[in-house]
Amino acid sequence: MYLAGMSMVSTPGGIGGLIKSHFLKVKYNENISKTSTVVLLERYHDLLAVTAILIFTLFIFFNWQFLLTAIVVGILAIIIYAVIRNTEFLSKFLIRMKKIKIFSKFTPNPEFNNSLKTLTKGRTIFVGFVISIAAFLFDGASVYVGFLSLNKDLGFVNTIQYYYTSLLLGALSFLPAGIGITEGSFIGFLVSGGLELSLASSLVLFSRLTTIWFATVIGFIATHRITLKKTITDDSTKKFFD
Repeated sequence: MYLAGMSMVSTPGGIGGLIKSHFLKVKYNENISKTSTVVLLERYHDLLAVTAILIFTLFIFFNWQFLLTAIVVGILAIIIYAVIRNTEFLSKFLIRMKKIKIFSKFTPNPEFNNSLKTLTKGRTIFVGFVISIAAFLFDGASVYVGFLSLNKDLGFVNTIQYYYTSLLLGALSFLPAGIGITEGSFIGFLVSGGLELSLASSLVLFSRLTTIWFATVIGFIATHRITLKKTITDDSTKKFFD
């Protein structure tokens, strides 16, 4: 189910990962209002981890552009956390959302609030934060190894600075997978670092193919297996009762 959720990672903000809540509802009858909070917190942890890693690298190689990006995203993360923890404000916001016709049937119920507060408790969010940092360090390492495979070593720290800043700028654009913004900014950083445009473009294309688009393909395969199993199960059950 986790891998299946990756099939929608290229949606704006990765919100398509909510498909996992649908699978949990179908297979285990879990309330979507409860499980959707897990998916939303995954995206929040991604934001926190990338920002934290970028800030840490700035102590090694400082860059004003990267610092400004980290500050903007950091402030956004703080605001989001404050809203989540403020039950009264969140409840009023959800009530207002229900008044909008397009959201009336999809706005989370109070169970969503309770689940969200549970997942944002101090210890829980800290553990998730640490795990997310470890995961994204591996992600950054894969990009660095990709650069090495094309005989270009910019240094691990410099490489992940370029990569993570581009990811954050893409996330701020709220475009699907940050498409265009992430690639354009990544290429721009590499060119400003002294690389030729053709080489920079090749490195960025290779990096994107081996990270988000590879994950998307794996996600589609997993989604196919889940839906196939469900079809087989439904057909078997039908034949049994027939």
